[in-house]
Amino acid sequence: DGIRGLAVALVIASHCGAFHLRGQGAVGVFLFFCLSAFLLTLPFCDNATTSARLRHYAWRRIRRILPIYYGVIVLSYLLSESAGFTYLWKHFLFVRADTIFWTIPQEMLFYLLLPLLAQAHSRLFRNNAALTAAAFLCFAALCHGLLDESVFSLNGNGKQLRFHLGIFTTGMAFAYAY
Repeated sequence: DGIRGLAVALVIASHCGAFHLRGQGAVGVFLFFCLSAFLLTLPFCDNATTSARLRHYAWRRIRRILPIYYGVIVLSYLLSESAGFTYLWKHFLFVRADTIFWTIPQEMLFYLLLPLLAQAHSRLFRNNAALTAAAFLCFAALCHGLLDESVFSLNGNGKQLRFHLGIFTTGMAFAYAY
């Protein structure tokens, strides 16, 4: 909770220009991405990825994210004079991420990839958490160095946005190390 609080404080301070932190909100978002990946990966660390566990994971993500996200998107659509129907359906399908919504496609894509990554690594490095953590750190470094907008990008704020898989997989490495 302390790390979440720090991440939120950084984002708010950046948006408000407090403490000369204008433009530093991404640090808070990246902290949140890493922490989120850490917490979501912990249940997968025991290498017992059953279909029941995957269903539970998927249902919790859907139940937690979609209702409020879709509600806010519909509300912003209804209150906007310039947002057309394209705005609505592109946000609903996570192919567009304007303004404050830029993190949502990042998170949704990671939520889809996490069980696949966890299963792949549990099969490759059975019951060896240290080796799995090291492999995720290496994978995170590769993603951070090689996975830029020219390789894979998400549409947001009128430009192509980098998918921050390296930050998410760093959180996964911390979970396996823990």
